[in-house]
Formats: sequence, C-alpha cells, structure tokens
Amino acid sequence: MEAKIEKKRVVFLDIAKVFSIILVVIGHFDPSNAPAWWSKVIHFVYTFHVPVFLFVSGYIYIYIYIFPESNHILASFPKSSND
Repeated sequence: MEAKIEKKRVVFLDIAKVFSIILVVIGHFDPSNAPAWWSKVIHFVYTFHVPVFLFVSGYIYIYIYIFPESNHILASFPKSSND
C-alpha cells in the first residue's frame, strides 16, 4: 500500500487565482445588448484584469520552479509529476 502525499494548499493564492480568472472572463464578456453600466464595469475591469492574472501566475511559478529551496510559503507546494 502506497503512502498518500498530502498536498498543502495556500488559501489566499487559491482565492487570488479564482478572482483573477473571474476578472478575465468579465473583461472579455461584452454582449451587444448589455446595459450602459456594464460597459463602465468592462472598462474598469479591462484596465487591470490581465496584469492581475499574470502577476498571480508568475508569483506561483517563481516560488515553485525557480526558487524551490527557499523558505517561502510556496516552497512547500508539491511539483507536478510531469517534471
């Protein structure tokens, strides 16, 4: 019987990933029959949705793959089995 490897989750990063994905979806959803306030929301979200997504993705990538020996909280994340 194999021992199971317990994966540690960092909740604030999971929330940040979900938030950034939702912003990307909202930023790219522009129906033709949307009310006027929706176009203001789109304009506001469009100013920062991709940079937030790239920042969160890069933050996770750096501390898992570039600096795995650091004492940072993300260093405890398990790497994927495809490495």
